[in-house]
Amino acid sequence: PIDLNGTKEGAKDVGNKVAVVPGFGKHPVSDRIIYGPSDAVKIWSNRRFPLLEEHVRHVRKESPGWGMHSERFMARTIFPAVRTQTDVAVREDDRVCFFRARADESVWVSDCGGGRRVSDPAIMNRVLQSNSKPLQEVFKQVLHRDCGNVTRVNKTVRTVDCSASVLPAKTNDTYHGPIGAIDNQLRTQAKKNVLLP
Repeated sequence: PIDLNGTKEGAKDVGNKVAVVPGFGKHPVSDRIIYGPSDAVKIWSNRRFPLLEEHVRHVRKESPGWGMHSERFMARTIFPAVRTQTDVAVREDDRVCFFRARADESVWVSDCGGGRRVSDPAIMNRVLQSNSKPLQEVFKQVLHRDCGNVTRVNKTVRTVDCSASVLPAKTNDTYHGPIGAIDNQLRTQAKKNVLLP
């Protein structure tokens, strides 16, 4: 759970003057989540489109081609608007991270455990220390199925394959989770030799 009144290192925002963003997925900042004073969060959530046109005009001069890049939009336009229009500080919290699960059933681990410029190194240390297990075991515990090894996709992206293809090939197993439910249904239908609707 996330302590919505907490900031980095367990400090409490008793004055309601800190908006918190995660310390992962930084390109150059994370755009995935924000919590804090409602006025600050409203700028992050509801003022994006009104501020986008101004942002694109400015970026077109400095960095052509990066106008619609969400994380740069946060860093250059949204977070400065939060600071100046609400007198609220925007701070990163290295206790918050979530892994991206992709359509191919892989889990991207580089967001939380990438290089220093992408994520605070303390994040992955906390994930591994709090579970005292390798990442594959952490994912298995959450997904209720086996996952493969960490694989490097390219220079910056590392994934773990959690697709049904890495599951044990035993016909008597019952798998859990959404993919497991589909797999179990297909097996049951195949045994009855009945087509799915």
